[in-house]
Amino acid sequence: MTIVMAYRYALIVLVCICCACRGPEGSMGPAGVGGEDYSALADSIIQPRVIFTDPTDQSIGPFDVYNRIQIRFNKIMDVNSLKRAISFSADGESVFLDTTSIATEEGDIVTISARDSVRIASFRWKIGTSYTLTIAGSASDVNGNHLHETFLMTFMPEPVFRILSVTPKNGTTNAKLNTVVRITFNSPVSDTILSFVTITPAISGNWSLSSNALMLSFKPLGITRRGFDIGTTYVVALPSSAHDQYGNVLVSDFSSRFTTIPFRVSSSSPWDGATAVSRTSMLRLNFTAAVDIQTLHQAITVIPSTDIIIGYSSARSVVYVSPASSWLPFSLYTVTVDSSLRSATGKNMAVPFVLHFTTAE
Repeated sequence: MTIVMAYRYALIVLVCICCACRGPEGSMGPAGVGGEDYSALADSIIQPRVIFTDPTDQSIGPFDVYNRIQIRFNKIMDVNSLKRAISFSADGESVFLDTTSIATEEGDIVTISARDSVRIASFRWKIGTSYTLTIAGSASDVNGNHLHETFLMTFMPEPVFRILSVTPKNGTTNAKLNTVVRITFNSPVSDTILSFVTITPAISGNWSLSSNALMLSFKPLGITRRGFDIGTTYVVALPSSAHDQYGNVLVSDFSSRFTTIPFRVSSSSPWDGATAVSRTSMLRLNFTAAVDIQTLHQAITVIPSTDIIIGYSSARSVVYVSPASSWLPFSLYTVTVDSSLRSATGKNMAVPFVLHFTTAE
């Protein structure tokens, strides 16, 4: 036997041995997409059932999303049948399914909301109340298969009276002086809440309560024409004794702070670095608040030294600087407003302002 023939014979024997060691092949599994068999979602043989909810059964809030419940099925569901099959219930509460907001993702994930008899926007979970979500067995998938049995889950979305949000957000900087403070609660409040809420430093203004009694708003009349004072940190606070219309109190003291814009030059004309500026141009400096006229003249310097005329607007938030005769031709000027300048309420400039410009011929 030649070497080549011997090699071929050995190779055939090896393949036969390997085949003999392998067991019988099993049936091919279903094709998966991302680890899931999406073809099963529409399989007419598989019966529909709930496989996941968010929030989960017996869970206690508060939850990340206020009025959103997600349900996942093992099948693509008939949305119209779900509208008729899903319901909410709670002792002493009128709760309905918001059928207009039912949304699906891939057909097997359904998102629903609750509402009251009036409108969705006014709906709020009642404090300390457990709710039951029911999906009747009449719910069906796209194949017409019904749930094997009625699905029930209970949850308590709002165990305590709390503040949902506050604006400006806690830690906000550079808040506008005419900012409106808004506090949103998870349960209706009454005018008695006004005896608990404070803003420090104190500032005059008007409080108002929204028509659904869930939002408290404060509009400052203020230290300045624009409302809040410049460059000031304000703290909005409520003690734990503050309560809703039903007597539920906050579980802890609440406070949130924000800081208004600093006293500074917000813009200028000409701008810093401008060239070919007319020798008779008047400089315009816009401030974030009214200036203290008594500190204005000594705070402004011009290099090269020039006789200047300083004016201001009726609101004193705009300052004008003009040369007594004219600026020198082809000259670089530096105008400085130092931090000795104060606002009308006594706040110093946050940082000095420096403007450079070059004149024309």
